[in-house]
Amino acid sequence: MKLRLIALATLSFISTGCASLETKSSEYIVIKPHGLNKPVATVIMAHGCEGFSDNGGQGYRNRANLIAQRFDYNVVLYDAFKPRGWTSNEVCTGERGANANAVPPVQRVEDAKQIAQWVQKQSWHTGKISFIGYSHGGSVALAIANNTEASKLISSAVAYYPNCDSGYIGSRIDKPLIPTLVHLGEADNWTPIAGCIQHKDKPNYQMVVYKNATHAWESGYNGTAIGKWPIRFNLEATHAAEVLTQEFFNKTLK
Repeated sequence: MKLRLIALATLSFISTGCASLETKSSEYIVIKPHGLNKPVATVIMAHGCEGFSDNGGQGYRNRANLIAQRFDYNVVLYDAFKPRGWTSNEVCTGERGANANAVPPVQRVEDAKQIAQWVQKQSWHTGKISFIGYSHGGSVALAIANNTEASKLISSAVAYYPNCDSGYIGSRIDKPLIPTLVHLGEADNWTPIAGCIQHKDKPNYQMVVYKNATHAWESGYNGTAIGKWPIRFNLEATHAAEVLTQEFFNKTLK
């Protein structure tokens, strides 16, 4: 898939072998579209390395609400870290491990498979399932797209500013089996885009690079992450990615 480098100033947009987590269904946060009294397709959402440490995961709840209420899909959000006893610092920095890869994203693939199987049994769901992840969760999305078993349960994947290094993810990511949309920040120096764009021409990948966008450019935060990497909110990139993501879900879930 051809890489798209977006000049934001010219954009027009509309606002709008690993152990399973074994999370009980009551621990999943399920957000459904308001006013739709019929089953619809579902998106599973995965958080980044900070987990729900920031205000109980409110930022991810806001993202999930946007997809549910604006895009009209169910969203299942879950905490992959706290039930395992992992903290955001050790996942983001490797505090407990010997290196910065204390928790490879591939460990979370089993979570996605388990949740997808649970979703398929719910009365509010029908049709296909997609997966969306941010940062560490974005790398999970890439691992899922390249996993034979997971790709049988999940029809498409969206990755926001992932780390694309296969050593970090814990598996190869050069042969995605399902359509995969990857949003990348050109100015991201936490998860630099070079590791991603080397795969831009592989079948099933659609990669979009946003100019002047750092890591987590759509989080609404301005400052530094873990005291080192700059994060700046970029409104234009946020809305552009929003539009492309909605279009992608509409193509791959309907």
